[in-house]
Amino acid sequence: MMHGFEASAAETGDLLGSVRRALRVLEAVAAGGDGITAKAVARRAGLTLPTTYRLLHTLVHEGYLVRLHQIHDECAAAAYFTVFRDEEIVVAEVVDSPSARRAEPLDVGFHQAPHATAFGKVMLSSLPAERRRDHLRQQGLPRLTERTITTLDVLEEDLARVRRSGVATEVGEFQGGLSCLAAPVFDAGGKVVGALATSIPVELFEQRHRQLGDAVRAGATRVSQLIGGTAQP
Repeated sequence: MMHGFEASAAETGDLLGSVRRALRVLEAVAAGGDGITAKAVARRAGLTLPTTYRLLHTLVHEGYLVRLHQIHDECAAAAYFTVFRDEEIVVAEVVDSPSARRAEPLDVGFHQAPHATAFGKVMLSSLPAERRRDHLRQQGLPRLTERTITTLDVLEEDLARVRRSGVATEVGEFQGGLSCLAAPVFDAGGKVVGALATSIPVELFEQRHRQLGDAVRAGATRVSQLIGGTAQP
């Protein structure tokens, strides 16, 4: 019995280690932006080059981009994957769409205005209250459009709805004419480590928000399973 428990614990440790290494690679890619080399990713992530190549191959070619392209295809809209990097919420990957293009600022490495983006709300909602308030004090709640939430109490109510529903939405809060939906990605321990999102023009939101919500939830579940997590904590 004890021997079996030790084996299970070792397997769990290996899995969590792999997840951490994969996330370090994603964070290095997000920090370096487009055109970063595998050697630079390895150096930033503190990993060997062979390990980095293997993780990049899995994450980019077999995993995350596949899931992002599924969202892109199902929604005919841009798709985004965001991660935590230190104290910031950073866009790690974007798949653009010719029919419903991403907002121009929302590129790899973007880390501003989490209070006004759906993926930012997902990740803010997962933080402990004090850490979230510290983050928001540093970032501020700048008004980007007439719809942007700029009051902390109102934002906290919105984030509570995100936690209850498992999906975040914003309609014209980040950029006029743009709406966005996002769902959380979990690691093996049920901790939110990222968010999967899609954006469409506001005029299409009312008729398509149910379909888009289902698509981002399903996509986030697939990504969670990819890194050994579950759909819910």
